[in-house]
Amino acid sequence: MIQRIQSLYLLMVVVISAVIFYFTLGGNILQPILTAGSAVIAFISIFLYKNRNLQLRFNLLNVILFIFLFGMSFGSAIRQGKAINPFSYLYIVNIALTLFAFFAIKKDEDLVKSLDRIR
Repeated sequence: MIQRIQSLYLLMVVVISAVIFYFTLGGNILQPILTAGSAVIAFISIFLYKNRNLQLRFNLLNVILFIFLFGMSFGSAIRQGKAINPFSYLYIVNIALTLFAFFAIKKDEDLVKSLDRIR
């Protein structure tokens, strides 16, 4: 459901991950693969709106993956003595957007639970 705000956040994560993937192809082989995997996880998570608990787990997995990718990007730049790729900072944006989506999904879940209590 694209009209939900968390779907828009996750769609932005997919787009930003595609940009990161495109600009990190020349370096470490593992980084573009994991970036593409995180984009796929975010894309799948958009369509899991009926199973909010699984959607929450996918988003937590994605946050952990983005933190790992961010650390890997900086670690490889420091080890090689090169300048840090400016597109590596987009991982922070992806972390923030994924957390925004997580909290919006959590808010929806809490709303559904409170409505179940009223019945």
